[in-house]
Amino acid sequence: MRTFLIVLMMTLATQAGAEANVLRTQHAVQICSIPSQSWVDFCNGLIQGYADFAILSGEACIPVGVTRSQLVNLFSGMTNTAEYKNDDAALVAAVEIFKLVYPCKED
Repeated sequence: MRTFLIVLMMTLATQAGAEANVLRTQHAVQICSIPSQSWVDFCNGLIQGYADFAILSGEACIPVGVTRSQLVNLFSGMTNTAEYKNDDAALVAAVEIFKLVYPCKED
């Protein structure tokens, strides 16, 4: 019984810690509006990762030729609407946005 409780407590502590490490939408938008080149580079990589995830998971079909700058502007512009909660994970908001703007056509 003691071992079970220890494992349960460790699992809950790990989940709570992981939740604290999630980048929230409000913070991602803030990061993407810092004019410093290093933050611009970070934002581009972040949004590229979100776009890659959206494509590889089949949630969005972003066409060839769409630039990271376009994706950053899309993410930053749409997350400032009331639809997106600023405390949600930025990944969730990005995938929803990319799915809405670049849906995959079903055959």
